[in-house]
Amino acid sequence: MPVRRPPSTPALAVALASAALLLSACTADEPSASTAAVSARPEVVTADVPMRTVLDDVARGVTLPAEPQRVMVLNEELLDATLMLGVEPVGISLGRDQPTAAAYLQDRKPDLTYLVNAGLPDAPDVGAVLTAEPDLVLAGDATTPEVLAGLEAIAPTYVARVDGTEWTATLHSVAEALGREDRAATWLGGYDWRTQQVRQQIADAGNAGRSVALVLWTAEGPVVLDETSFAARVAASVGLTPTGRTGGAPGPVVPVSAIPASDRLFVFVRDALGVDGDALEAAMASAEVRALPAVAAGNVAVVDGSAWATRGGPAAAHLVLDDLLAAFGA
Repeated sequence: MPVRRPPSTPALAVALASAALLLSACTADEPSASTAAVSARPEVVTADVPMRTVLDDVARGVTLPAEPQRVMVLNEELLDATLMLGVEPVGISLGRDQPTAAAYLQDRKPDLTYLVNAGLPDAPDVGAVLTAEPDLVLAGDATTPEVLAGLEAIAPTYVARVDGTEWTATLHSVAEALGREDRAATWLGGYDWRTQQVRQQIADAGNAGRSVALVLWTAEGPVVLDETSFAARVAASVGLTPTGRTGGAPGPVVPVSAIPASDRLFVFVRDALGVDGDALEAAMASAEVRALPAVAAGNVAVVDGSAWATRGGPAAAHLVLDDLLAAFGA
């Protein structure tokens, strides 16, 4: 068998010299990080990039790439939808009241840690967005006009409504912005099928119509989510009955004694490792909480609040279904 010999000394020298020249040329063409940070919106050649114009959720016409390649996502619900649609973002925001991306998404996709993070979802660091060099920005409808103007100076910005009352509408909006409406329709068909399966399993277990109370715990005390919240809507879709206050979620902090009676109590915090998590741990050990009928009967579950307290998304919906099935499907 022939033996592969190392290159001769002259040949090796020529190869190294060529590589050095190529590297030098590439480096000379690239702007420094400091230059990029203060540059205006980069000039984008669109001759070979198909573009389209759509109306976003606040009735703004947005001209954006037909197939965006570098998407910045500034909201956890929009990030959930983006990931489900098969798009890898170049940058994200923090999860609501969390020190990272929403924990339930971070757990499923740990490399979110390494993306550009623009900070708070409704007040992102526009400079951080610029460093990600996006060709599309997805923002929530709580973004202020001043921030929105800064984002639009960087890249086309699609504003999606995220109010939690109908989370699948948000999914449709993200799919429109990304040009992936067919994928969204396919996912929703599968999700509807799973919802019906879970509903049937709960009914077969004799638990159809059981009442559930959903309580978000904070450092200040418990907040009862009402029937319009995302998690309550998922519970209702599988034949359960959310109990508690009406008139919009989330509500005010209430005394422990005001937590409504229910067949099952689900409690959660947004950040299990923060002060809210400490408050919940202390509360669950207190005599007042242990005296609640559902807790005394052992019908209480501490679930992942980063998913349950969100305003809705594909991965969050499946996690809530998992917990409901575990509680009522056997």
